[in-house]
Amino acid sequence: MDETFEQLIDGQSYAVRTYANHRGFHRLQVAPSVQVRVLNNSLIFTVAPFANYYVSLGNSYMHKHFNPGVRASIMGMYKGWQFFGEVTTRSNNLWGETLEYGEFYHHIGLGYNADKWGFRAMLMNPFSVKGYSIETKDLSALAPNTQHAEMRDFRQMLILNFHCNLDFGTQRRENGKRINNEDKESGILSGTK
Repeated sequence: MDETFEQLIDGQSYAVRTYANHRGFHRLQVAPSVQVRVLNNSLIFTVAPFANYYVSLGNSYMHKHFNPGVRASIMGMYKGWQFFGEVTTRSNNLWGETLEYGEFYHHIGLGYNADKWGFRAMLMNPFSVKGYSIETKDLSALAPNTQHAEMRDFRQMLILNFHCNLDFGTQRRENGKRINNEDKESGILSGTK
């Protein structure tokens, strides 16, 4: 894992970042999931709260991070129609002295499936005001820093999907032939006396 230490070069003090074996790394994740099906399995609600706990034991540091969150989804089906939506909070990751904040995203969609064709329309981040953002923090005591990136154009993205079955040509039909398992050929020994 990464590690930062101070080094003097020509009388100047520099923070040097390198990688080294460490004393230990512990990650505890709990993510139960609860699903409720109603209306003869036509409407499905799923809630999955999660908790991540990290302990990073370096040679000269110890960092801890706790990240609670939730993922919730809904799916409704009626005849060939489908409605779906999902919301997921940030799931962060600590590795060494680097803490990466995951993304918050949500989507909603509508689709239809027929026998030979179907379509889906999905809107990513429909309620996002700021767009997509991600953040990385260096937790080093010598040279801490934070990097933040935003993509304001990555919001309200529409995804369209159309599919069809191109199954054509000759169709094989079975005549209902049954399997015959009798051994009547010459050279086959009979088990009867």
